[in-house]
Amino acid sequence: MTKTSADRTLKLWTRLGTAGVAGLTAASMTLAAGAGAASELNLKTGKTAAGFQLAQGGEGGEGGEGGEGGEKGTASRSGSGDADFLTLLGLVEGHLRAGMELYRQGAADMAKTHMKHPSDELYTDLEPALASRKREGFAPSLERLAHAIETGRPVDEAQKAFDAALADIDRARAASTGLGDHLKSITNLVRKAADEYGEGVKEGKIVELHEYQDAWGFTQAAKAQLAGLSSDDRTRMGKSFDEIARELDSLDSAWPTLVEPKSITADASVLYGTAARIEIAALAVK
Repeated sequence: MTKTSADRTLKLWTRLGTAGVAGLTAASMTLAAGAGAASELNLKTGKTAAGFQLAQGGEGGEGGEGGEGGEKGTASRSGSGDADFLTLLGLVEGHLRAGMELYRQGAADMAKTHMKHPSDELYTDLEPALASRKREGFAPSLERLAHAIETGRPVDEAQKAFDAALADIDRARAASTGLGDHLKSITNLVRKAADEYGEGVKEGKIVELHEYQDAWGFTQAAKAQLAGLSSDDRTRMGKSFDEIARELDSLDSAWPTLVEPKSITADASVLYGTAARIEIAALAVK
């Protein structure tokens, strides 16, 4: 059964974390930890289903960088909502990346389903978090990009609108400077990609193409966020930076093509495993 746009939108701001990751260690890691029961996050209430409070401002920093990778899920018990904020920005970016890539490949109808209008619930829920961080919203750039795709503008024109939207997202992301929050967000995006991949691919076949494409977009957003870290943060990460970059690159083969490949050899467990390894690499960062 084809999902409605409302169903897809709802899934974007739910299940950002996974309660099954609690207690994760290098010695006891299992794929089931990555696929555990998910916690719901709603920026309107500022709380997850597990009762974590999402702070609208950037206070609280990284929440003690020693164990921030998994036990607390996406939302921090310390009161910092920056990891959640960064994750939601990444989800928006992931949709745009999937849509733009499809448009470049000539799949305009598919591209349209991924473009986010300012009226969409995901962006609407971001607005209070943007305002509290004194960051300008990026509704106009989203609207221009969606309009370019929907009206069939030339690819180079759509690319300019896409680049402008990404620049606005990067400016919003600059409100969060904690390295730990960025690493949590990258893990969250890969885990969310695993959720989507699991819904999109069943037994080597595409059953929900949109979700399969979403998963690609979210991993690309995670790559971009890692690449955008400052030189100081990269130095601080040491070998963990290269480890995480390799893990993200290893996922490329899960998408032979974005437009209904003939066969799929990967499954969601590959992405869950990658998310867990990224989380462990992040734990090594001091």
